[in-house]
Amino acid sequence: MPSKSHHRLKWIKQKSKPLEQAMLIVAIFEPLMTIPQIIDIYSHPGEGYISVLTWVLYAVASLMWLVYGLYNHNKPLILTGILWLIMEVLVIAGILWP
Repeated sequence: MPSKSHHRLKWIKQKSKPLEQAMLIVAIFEPLMTIPQIIDIYSHPGEGYISVLTWVLYAVASLMWLVYGLYNHNKPLILTGILWLIMEVLVIAGILWP
């Protein structure tokens, strides 16, 4: 007969399914919110100061989250890590090569 803790764990897993789905949506849309910044950088090169160091550090942090997501087989972290890296590389490229 399953223990109380087994039933509790099963209940938590069932309850977390909607949260998991919501986080996959956030993992997609949060990095995509950077697209207006990327468009602005490429549309108006050299018109504003954007710190390349800041975006490189963001990219390093995203890489670390991606590795952590891969290590833990966490789909939202893997997806958002990949998307953030793409966005950050586009920003960095736009800053360095206007």
